[in-house]
Amino acid sequence: MESYAHHFVDLADARIIFSALKNGKPGFNYKEYKGTPPQPGKRPAVSRVLSVAVKGENVYLELKSGPGKLTATGAITPDGQPQVAVNVGFKLYEAQRLAATVLAR
Repeated sequence: MESYAHHFVDLADARIIFSALKNGKPGFNYKEYKGTPPQPGKRPAVSRVLSVAVKGENVYLELKSGPGKLTATGAITPDGQPQVAVNVGFKLYEAQRLAATVLAR
């Protein structure tokens, strides 16, 4: 089975996420909601959710994508169950190595 999802992270937020992973911050959790607004007659709103969680010696990264709802403030929130959910698990040392590589750039 193959799934595909993507998410866009602001540079400042990416630095916080990868710094926490590099340092192996115990219990670190991060959740971010973003999406694409609807284009009338072309496509509905799309919700994207990124979750990062450090649980002991494991790090879990989850991306969800699916129908979204445009709020009064212009944000996109999930509207029902995601159509795609991708979960990736890393050992803490693997996540630290990945984060160190990203931050070195």
